[in-house]
Amino acid sequence: MAVSSLERRRSALDRLDDGLLVIVALVGVVVLFAVVGWIIHTVLFFVKVAIVAVFIGLIVRLVANRR
Repeated sequence: MAVSSLERRRSALDRLDDGLLVIVALVGVVVLFAVVGWIIHTVLFFVKVAIVAVFIGLIVRLVANRR
């Protein structure tokens, strides 16, 4: 059975489309991981700031009670 040039061309375009879809999906995953990582690091930063604020508050309270 002979394959026409149009069918071969369509097959090549389908493969190119599949390749581009894979590339776009990989870029999307990288961007998603970057955003999730940024959110996690931001939350951890605020948790650390809160812990430091609590310790400073406790230290100030202890120093004020000793006087």
